[in-house]
Amino acid sequence: MFLAYTLSSLIGILTREKSFKIAFSPEPVCDNFAIKGGGDFALSSNSFIKTSEDLLFAIFSASSVVGREKELKLPIGVLFGEKDEILDAKLHGEKFSELTGAELTILPNKGHMLPLTEPEVCADFIHQMIQKT
Repeated sequence: MFLAYTLSSLIGILTREKSFKIAFSPEPVCDNFAIKGGGDFALSSNSFIKTSEDLLFAIFSASSVVGREKELKLPIGVLFGEKDEILDAKLHGEKFSELTGAELTILPNKGHMLPLTEPEVCADFIHQMIQKT
């Protein structure tokens, strides 16, 4: 815990610009992302700790959900940026769609931060999915 509270914020600050660029690539980082978009909040020690806890939970609980994808009985939609550098559109988008029957939409030349770079497209996609429920 000591390292999380002492080093995680420092490392976050030192890698801030690169991390933001990766998250938004191939698009530019939104001008107000650090403050209004919560980007700087992600650099806090508490954010690091909570993210680490989430990752551990995901690792240990994955076996209880993997293979049960077909049990989902509701319309599922996945909106992906083709050039996402965080999640691979083929591995995470196409594979998930195959496993669940999810409607997959891949936006050409877009990255990971679609709600901030393409808010209208995201809103339209959500409304379309709501109409299917």
